[in-house]
Amino acid sequence: MKQLGLVGLILLICAVFTACRTYVSEEECASYDYSDCNTEKPLSGPLNISLTINEQYPRVLVSLIQGRFEEGEVIWSDTLNVSDHTVNVDLNYYYTVTATYIFGGDTIVAIDGDEVKSSSEAVCDSTCWTVREGTADVRLK
Repeated sequence: MKQLGLVGLILLICAVFTACRTYVSEEECASYDYSDCNTEKPLSGPLNISLTINEQYPRVLVSLIQGRFEEGEVIWSDTLNVSDHTVNVDLNYYYTVTATYIFGGDTIVAIDGDEVKSSSEAVCDSTCWTVREGTADVRLK
């Protein structure tokens, strides 16, 4: 049983070290198409926010918190009148979005969050960067 666990651990380690590298032969590197390769390290990426905008809620106060709701810092706030809005944020942080809906005397606060992060992949003699966009769905259900 211990041998099976050791073999599994070795396979996992090998997978981790090979998963981040695209292997391309020397001949292929000479003519490799880098058109879909961003070789510059990105500094920011998009956080896409979805809101409920309708007759009942024509404008919504939105706040962006860098970090978790309980411990983060508000870095942006605005009143929006569109259902979809994108904010460009620093990479490799978790962001919390709050949307405050007011109708009559009632207030509803919707909260959601996501991480916007970058990753890299070595291809031939270059490093290709990608950005994973974040999404925050603070629509009313």
